[in-house]
Amino acid sequence: MKRKLEGHIIAVPLQDNTFVTSLVIRQNGSISLGYFFKERYTELPTIEQWQPSEVILIALFGGRLGLKNGNWQLLGQLPQWDRNEWQVPILRQQDPINTSVYYAAMYDNDIKNFTRKIISEEEAKTYYLYGIYGYKAIENVLNKLLFS
Repeated sequence: MKRKLEGHIIAVPLQDNTFVTSLVIRQNGSISLGYFFKERYTELPTIEQWQPSEVILIALFGGRLGLKNGNWQLLGQLPQWDRNEWQVPILRQQDPINTSVYYAAMYDNDIKNFTRKIISEEEAKTYYLYGIYGYKAIENVLNKLLFS
């Protein structure tokens, strides 16, 4: 049986040989929803030392391959993990054809059911971008956000 990652901290490598961390707040099969934090580490913290910092990305990802091949490292589960303290956020989507149309992308609390509704561009700016990524794509997005 696969390990449930919810409540676990994962270290994700960056292009400059530092790491950022992610807290997996939900999992549905092989898809996880994580909050990725801006603080960079040259040495990984222990689970007891870890503290959340500014959120730089919230994303759905299939990161098991990154863990399986050793690119990503599992630091452990938060000792006081309470899923109710970490909300499933509303994310934004932009229509790929009519780029003036934006959507609020909403999952239920278990990230099993998905709905969306049209929102204004101003409201869209208040949400993180919606996306489902593989582990390498997450690394690329984080590198772009931190080094561009």
